[in-house]
Amino acid sequence: MRKCLLPACLALLFLGCAKDDIPDPFEFLPAWGPFAEKNTSGIKTPAERMEELREQAELGSSRTADQRAQFAAQCAQALAQENDPLVRSEMVRAIGTHGCPAAAQALRQAMLDPDPDVRAACCQAWGTHGGVEAVQMLSSMVTGDENLDVRMAAVKALGATGESSAIQALRPALESDDPAMQVTAVASMKEVSGRDFGNDVNAWREYAAGREPQVESPSFMAQVWGWWK
Repeated sequence: MRKCLLPACLALLFLGCAKDDIPDPFEFLPAWGPFAEKNTSGIKTPAERMEELREQAELGSSRTADQRAQFAAQCAQALAQENDPLVRSEMVRAIGTHGCPAAAQALRQAMLDPDPDVRAACCQAWGTHGGVEAVQMLSSMVTGDENLDVRMAAVKALGATGESSAIQALRPALESDDPAMQVTAVASMKEVSGRDFGNDVNAWREYAAGREPQVESPSFMAQVWGWWK
C-alpha cells in the first residue's frame, strides 16, 4: 500500500510546485481603489496603497507596451473614483513612468483635478513622461493654473522633459516678479539648453529671445573661489 501511495504523493507535490512556478500574466496589476481586495487585515490602508503605487512606478519602464497601456487605463478609471488626494497624487506619478498614449490621456484628465497637490504631481508626471505634448501641457499650467505651487512644479518639470521647445515655454516664468519662480526657471533653462549663463535672469531672457547673451567672464578671484568651494 505504501508503495502505491508514494508515487501519487510525489506527483501531487510536483504539480503543486509547478503551479507556483507559473507567473501570473496580470501580476503587475495593482489592487487599489475599486480594485482593492480584502485580506485578513481588511482593506489596504492609504499608506499601503501609496507604497504599492511607488513600486508600480519603478516597474514602468520595464513593462511591455500592452502592460503599460493596461496599467494606465486602470489608473484612469481609479482616479475618477479615488477620494484621497494623496493616493491620487501617487497614481499620477506612477502613470508618468508608463509612457504611452493611455498614460497621456490619464495625465490630461489629472490636470483638471481640484486638488493643487494632485495637479503638482501631474506636472511632475508630465516631466517624467516627456515629449512635445508634455511641454505643451506644462506650458499651459505655467500660465494658466491659479496655484503658485502648481505653476512652480510645471516650471521645474519643463526642465525634466529634456525638450528644446521647453525654452520658449519657460519665458513667462523668467518674466515673473517672483524670485523663486525666476530661479526655478533658470535651473530648468540650464537643464534643457545645456548652456550656463549663471543666475543672470536678464542673460537667460536674452537667450530665450534667440539672442546670444553678452556675459562677462568671472574674475580670476571668483574662479578661484568657485574651485575652492
